[in-house]
Amino acid sequence: MKRILALIAALFVALSIGAQTRTTLTIICNQVGAQVFINGRLYGTTTPNATIPLAPNTYQLAVVKTGFQSYNTTVTVPPSGLVLNVAIYPAGYIAPAPAPVPAPASKYPLTVTSPAPNTRVYINGALEGNAPLTIQLIPGTYNITTRTPNMMEWNQQVQIINGPVTVNPGSQPLSFNFQASANNIPGAVIILNGNQVGTGSYSAALPGGTYNIVIRAPGYNDYSETFNLNGPKSIMANLQAQAFPFQASANNAPGAAIFLNGNQVATGSYNAALPPGTYTVLIRAAGFNDYTETFNLTGPRNMSVSLQQALVSFTFSIPNNFLNPDAAYMMQQGRQNEGRGNSEGKGNDFGQGRPVPTFELYVDGNLLYPVGNNVWTGAVTPGNHVFKIISGGLRVESSVNLQPGRNWVVQPSLGISAQ
Repeated sequence: MKRILALIAALFVALSIGAQTRTTLTIICNQVGAQVFINGRLYGTTTPNATIPLAPNTYQLAVVKTGFQSYNTTVTVPPSGLVLNVAIYPAGYIAPAPAPVPAPASKYPLTVTSPAPNTRVYINGALEGNAPLTIQLIPGTYNITTRTPNMMEWNQQVQIINGPVTVNPGSQPLSFNFQASANNIPGAVIILNGNQVGTGSYSAALPGGTYNIVIRAPGYNDYSETFNLNGPKSIMANLQAQAFPFQASANNAPGAAIFLNGNQVATGSYNAALPPGTYTVLIRAAGFNDYTETFNLTGPRNMSVSLQQALVSFTFSIPNNFLNPDAAYMMQQGRQNEGRGNSEGKGNDFGQGRPVPTFELYVDGNLLYPVGNNVWTGAVTPGNHVFKIISGGLRVESSVNLQPGRNWVVQPSLGISAQ
């Protein structure tokens, strides 16, 4: 009876399985000829693998071979199927114990310091952060790289063995090519951070940082620049010529004409900013002698002058028809003419061994001495002047207007005229 019931149950299971969706259970076995039992029923033999169609479900699996230890397990076969690796071993075989799992390695701190700010720390090429930095690492060899703005990259290989490690990166400034010169002044002086470093031009590899450069030449304004060197830099300066304030005028001739290097530049006064150099100034006004000066302008200059009045030359002579041919020069003592000198309101030194002419000439009340027989010469300022001649009891006086531009000849006539 029991046997009949088991057969009915098995048939029921088979019919149930056949009615469900089919998938496969694949067994990969290390032995050929092992029997595969599912839920106690033999389904096949390994060759060494076996593929068995099944409905998705949970099964009791047994792989059996004479002389070998049986393999028993519970498997769940999903709709997508299942591949199972099965190993069976001869009877009496003792499988080796699995290798022990190693204990986690100890970690030790690695500390990276840096005196420079914004220093980035790379460990084995990976950025870990900014220094100062401490990181826990297992023993081993590591490549440490630091990168700091305006500094050269620093690299070092370190080993962590059984304790903490500290590294102090160097801080070698990064160098950049720098050159400076004055385009228009070949001999200009180059001054870097207050120190003269070259004449004409300067080139060097300088560490990154802040610099001040001055390019200087006589007669030119300084070129100055403060800059942050963080890459190659070239300065080619054009120096500007210096200009000094210059002023010229005539104190006593407000309308004087002013000439600079031969060109009239102003009337009355001249003000300008002039570059250094050699200049010739001429100041001219009617009735005055020209003022001229050549000078080297090396700084501010104020030329304020007083012009000297121009003198008009004249020659005074007594025509021959006014002379008595029998008259001659006489020698007299000063006392013989003292009365006459006093009558003119002036003392004089007539006589004193000097020749005394037949005529005496006074210009603006001043006695002139002849340069020859009744010939006098002199120079006066332009304008009206009183000429007076005295001969014995004869006295003739007249006002004459003498202007520059010629040498005047003055002679008596019935009055006095000028030509």
